[in-house]
Amino acid sequence: MVGTMIRFSLFRVPVHIHLLFWVAALVWWLALTSGYPHFIGSLFFVVALLVSLLTHEMGHALVGRRWYGRRIEICLSWLGSSCYEEESDCAVEKHGAAVLLAGPLAGLLLPLLMYIGLIIVMPDIEQGSRLWVSMLRGQLPMEYAAHCPPMLMLLGIYILQISVWWSALNLLPIFPMDGGLLLHARMGEGCGAHIISMVITCLLSLGFFALGIWALALLMLAFAYYNYRCLLMHLE
Repeated sequence: MVGTMIRFSLFRVPVHIHLLFWVAALVWWLALTSGYPHFIGSLFFVVALLVSLLTHEMGHALVGRRWYGRRIEICLSWLGSSCYEEESDCAVEKHGAAVLLAGPLAGLLLPLLMYIGLIIVMPDIEQGSRLWVSMLRGQLPMEYAAHCPPMLMLLGIYILQISVWWSALNLLPIFPMDGGLLLHARMGEGCGAHIISMVITCLLSLGFFALGIWALALLMLAFAYYNYRCLLMHLE
């Protein structure tokens, strides 16, 4: 792959990480944190993004290999992450609902494992649950520092939030996210999936702008424009 910086295998699945992935990760961190400079924070965010996206795509890859016996590869680039058959341009998402849903469900496995881990580490289930909810909200409760180091909690916050948000967005019927690909497969090659995606992304963009989360608002606008272009191609 041209421009690939890192190549390795994970569970016998080839992984390619493009140089621009690291640049895009830092841009996302600056956008989501209002540009506040912090080396440790940026490092933890990039690590959390890498872990979350790899877990998501590994769900696609492992289910695609198990159910369809195909050789799958994962690519992380500035556009995010994708899963493809080796020596083919066919995305694994074309193989069915099971492969599509495996990605978001694998992503939600990380928060579940974190919840179980906190219950084990904390003195009781209530405190573990409270800490998990605080981390999901982006809070760093120092009263739990004796049981969980603050730096570890910061990394956990990023992994938890990225995994939950990314899985939730992928489950929405927004093309070309997993939910949108599933909708497109069920509705056929017509314009319906793109129209639905445009409506949902425009509404979400307004909501994110109202909440002040302009990075996600711009992402939704980008998806809306992408579906608009797809719609025009269908109408030609």
